[in-house]
Amino acid sequence: LSALIALIVLSLWAARTGKTDIAKGLGITALVFAVSLSLRTLDMPLCDPWPIGTHWLWHLFNAFTLLTIIHLYMTGRLHGLMSLRRNG
Repeated sequence: LSALIALIVLSLWAARTGKTDIAKGLGITALVFAVSLSLRTLDMPLCDPWPIGTHWLWHLFNAFTLLTIIHLYMTGRLHGLMSLRRNG
């Protein structure tokens, strides 16, 4: 839950400082991660009525979360966010 809160806070911070591309990327990542956490939470209660469960979906959404964070980092967008902290 703390990772989700951190993504939301960083997204809002980036939006407030005019880094809309970073804010959008982190916002989408936070949304996908929230779905991932929800699926993980629902996995056990849904295990009996839905034998396939949601565990595989949790892994899929978690992988997408990691992919977007890595993409933001590799494209240098997260570097821009970190420079905001040092300069402003």
